[in-house]
Amino acid sequence: MTTVREKPVCASCGSDDVVFDGPVAWSVELNAWESCGHSYDKSMRCNGCDEDGGRPNWIPVPTSPETASPASS
Repeated sequence: MTTVREKPVCASCGSDDVVFDGPVAWSVELNAWESCGHSYDKSMRCNGCDEDGGRPNWIPVPTSPETASPASS
């Protein structure tokens, strides 16, 4: 089974320089903020065109030879 990799892009300008709001918690072990595993599809902000609050388009990411998994023998 092949997994198709995708990435979110701005529906207005097509930029992939987008960020989302989501809950985080402080991890004492990592000494850093850690995602709680949720993101909110309606909370996109595009750093390319300043679109705020829209929904992204999801597009496939081409597989390069470096990221392709090795073929089974």
